Amino acid sequence: MTHERSFWLRRPTSAAALRALAACSAAAVALAFLAARESPLAARALLPFDDVDLSSIYLTSIPDEPDRVLFTPNRRKSTLQRDRAAQAGSGYYVRRYGDPARPGLPERILLTSRSRGAHLFVPVGALDLAQALAAPLREPRDGGPEPLPVSSQLVTVFQDRLFSGVFLELRFPPRPVDEKGVRREYDLVVVRENLVRTTDFLLQPNPRNYRAALVEGTMPAGLFRTRPGAPRELVFAFPEDASHPCEPLWLPVSLFEELGLAWGGEVPTIVDDRWNLEALPTFPESPATPELRARLGRAGGMHLATRLESEPERERLARTLEAFLGS
Repeated sequence: MTHERSFWLRRPTSAAALRALAACSAAAVALAFLAARESPLAARALLPFDDVDLSSIYLTSIPDEPDRVLFTPNRRKSTLQRDRAAQAGSGYYVRRYGDPARPGLPERILLTSRSRGAHLFVPVGALDLAQALAAPLREPRDGGPEPLPVSSQLVTVFQDRLFSGVFLELRFPPRPVDEKGVRREYDLVVVRENLVRTTDFLLQPNPRNYRAALVEGTMPAGLFRTRPGAPRELVFAFPEDASHPCEPLWLPVSLFEELGLAWGGEVPTIVDDRWNLEALPTFPESPATPELRARLGRAGGMHLATRLESEPERERLARTLEAFLGS
């Protein structure tokens, strides 16, 4: 009994203490390594996203309103505080939707505000990179109205400060203001071959103008253009005031497909045989610049490291990036 008590009370040697410390350190390093490899949350929290030279978007959840988020491009204004008075940013309604054919991709994000227009975020893995990162060339206008700009850029999106991926952001304009200062509404119309899908200016299935014109037999007027490639697709803004010509819009993705994914049968597909898209001129375009390709390379590598997609989708994105970047 005395011998057993003395064994447990024996003072450890320095060598034994060092061995124990080394074993604990090795276990901690192994656990950290496994966490970084196996946990996407750990990767999203630890990777140096500040080194990626893309614009960032921060979305903050509103606990009392799950269908809304706060939007800001300023990280210092985003917060996880539950007190709404401590949150900052512009309020938007949010709709998230995916592609049933590719469930391993991150969801798309649609933000809408009647006063500020709509933002659509498409994940980088869903993009045809050559088409999405091309740019329209400016042309002198021949007396037509000023175009409604649909700006697009690659961005990193953070949800509640947690990295959500690299997305292509499309920013649809708010309603234009007439000479009296009243905001006019408009519909967005997408034509593919003889099929038409329409939404309101928020990309929501509440159009009015095109259907009314179709019932009256009126053909929309404007200097229409389509994007090159196949299938041809025409996108234009149909103003509330029918006396104004429609404005063709250049978009880096197929809005026809996006509306189908976002709303399904809620966006009806109208058959209108009056269109002949092959006869329309196309927008002149320039390919992605080397600077944009380099930024995509760095951001794409960071995106892949966080393992947001399923493994087949990550492999697919890696092959796409390698082919597009040439390395």
